[in-house]
Amino acid sequence: ATGSLQFAAPTRTVGSGTYTSWTVNLDGASGGDGSSGTSGTSGSSGTTGTSGTSGSSGTTGTSGTTGTSGTSGINGTSGTSGTTGTSGTSGSAGTTGTSGTTGTSGTTGTSGTSGSSGTAGSSGRNGIDGTSGASIANWYGSFSDSTTQVITGADTPTAITYNTVEISNGIAISGSQIQYQHTGIYEIGYSLQIERTSGGSDVDVDIFLRLNGTNIIRTDSILAINSNNAKSLPFVSNILQLNASDYLEILFASTSSHVQVTAVPAQTTPYAHPAAPSIIVVTKQVGIAVGTTSGTSGTSGTSGTGGTSGTSGTSGTTGTSGTSGVNGTSGTTGTSG
Repeated sequence: ATGSLQFAAPTRTVGSGTYTSWTVNLDGASGGDGSSGTSGTSGSSGTTGTSGTSGSSGTTGTSGTTGTSGTSGINGTSGTSGTTGTSGTSGSAGTTGTSGTTGTSGTTGTSGTSGSSGTAGSSGRNGIDGTSGASIANWYGSFSDSTTQVITGADTPTAITYNTVEISNGIAISGSQIQYQHTGIYEIGYSLQIERTSGGSDVDVDIFLRLNGTNIIRTDSILAINSNNAKSLPFVSNILQLNASDYLEILFASTSSHVQVTAVPAQTTPYAHPAAPSIIVVTKQVGIAVGTTSGTSGTSGTSGTGGTSGTSGTSGTTGTSGTSGVNGTSGTTGTSG
């Protein structure tokens, strides 16, 4: 019979190539494939068949992509530089401009008034005069008091004061002090007009010296008073070695508080006679201490006050400015190189 063949699974094709005939087993369906047997040994290769004829040429293929550019050629050598042109000549200098005129001077200001003079400073105290070599200096003084001085109290030594300088050079008084300005050997003599104003019994009055506030040994003189209102005038003299700036005091003392040194004013009746001071002291230099130095310098006077400043003068007027000078002409331009 003829017609189309339908193959159902499983199928198996053994071999290759073109088949022109088939053998059909109309028997029942083939059983399932058995397991593959072991492969046999490969047969030897057959001889190569002859080449077939060449086929006709195919159509032209599309153009290929453009190739990369070649490397650049090397640069040519540089040409030589041209020679430098010569410099052009300099232009001539322009002429100098004329100077401007000088401005006029300003007027002078008026002078200020002079300040007032300051007050003069007070004069300094004179220094103590120095001694002259080995000669005896002429230092002396005579002092008195014109008042009656009553003893301070019984058994109370009282220093006598002075209110009159009769004459003096290098020796001074201050209250009860007789002040010596120079070192040397001095004599001092004093007379006191002593009286007792009341009390009937006899009393003694002691008269002695102190040096710089300390009693001087062996200078006491004792005066006995036997009655009231009877004046006694003892005179005592001592020679002492003194230093510059030392001072002496004369003191009197008594057991009675009614003792005094009495001053009597000048009288015109029953006859004229001068005043009788309560005490008179005379003292003078009679020798020197060898090697004395010059006197000390006096203290400086105080400075005077400064005078007031004078007023300032007025300022002068400003002078006018001078005119500007004219500009010089420009120089000509030089030729190009």
